[in-house]
This record gives sequence, structure tokens and C-alpha cells, in this order.
Amino acid sequence: MSDTIDPKELKILSDILALVLEEHAGQSENALAAIRTRAKKNQVTGGALKNLFAAIAPNPPKKAPPKPRAPRATKASAAAAKEIQESHQRISQLTESIRRLDTEIRDLKVNNEALQFELNQTRQARAETQAALSSAVQYRPPRAVRACWWRRRWGP
Repeated sequence: MSDTIDPKELKILSDILALVLEEHAGQSENALAAIRTRAKKNQVTGGALKNLFAAIAPNPPKKAPPKPRAPRATKASAAAAKEIQESHQRISQLTESIRRLDTEIRDLKVNNEALQFELNQTRQARAETQAALSSAVQYRPPRAVRACWWRRRWGP
């Protein structure tokens, strides 16, 4: 085993140990099997692993150095920032336009439904009127009433 501890290996080992403490039996068993496999592969005994944790506890490994900072803003990045700001402004304008159009669509749908209702009422009234007219045209008074009416008009 080497003197330095690979932070990636330490992270993997801590993840596996966390799984060992899981309440689900299947995950715990798989984590223990992974620890055994990794220990065999690296030829690490239980005592060496115990010593590793004892060494890590008081002196945790040093964190990786921070990433270097990005260079200061240049003319190109200022132009890019301006372009980003204009894009955000355009997006907000488009969003507002979409909201306005959605409101107009909702209003038009309500208006359309009202007109549809009115059309159906007009159709129904037309059908009723047509039926009344049809029955009035087809109505023939009984023969006795017609004879009486004919006599009054043209005499006996």
C-alpha cells in the first residue's frame, strides 16, 4: 500500500462504507462484497484498513487545490455579457408577448363559445318557426267548417 491516499479511492471507500450501514440488506451485502473485492485486489488486510482509518481520523487528507480563476473580463467577454443581457431582455419580451397572446386566445375562446350558443339558439328558433309555418300551411279545416265558410261567402 502506498504512503499517500488517493482522494478518489477514499471517496469510493467512504461511499461503500456508508452503504454498509444502509437498512436494506441487499445493498449492505453488496457493499461488503465490494469492500472485500477491492481489498483483495489491492492486497489490503483488515488490520491495514484499520490502521488506515486510524491514520486518517486525526489527519484527514488535504483537499485538492482550488481551480485557477478565470481571467479578468476583456472586451470580448464584455461584448458577450452585453449580448447575454440583450438575449435576456428579448426572452422577457417574448415571454410577455406569449402571455398576452394566451390571454387573447382565452378571451376569443369565451367569445366563440358565446357566439356558438347564440347560433344554436337561433337554429332552434328557426326550426320551431319553420315547424309552426309548415303546420299552418298544411292545416285544412274539417269539411263541415269548409262548407259553412263556402256558403257564407258565395251563398246557398
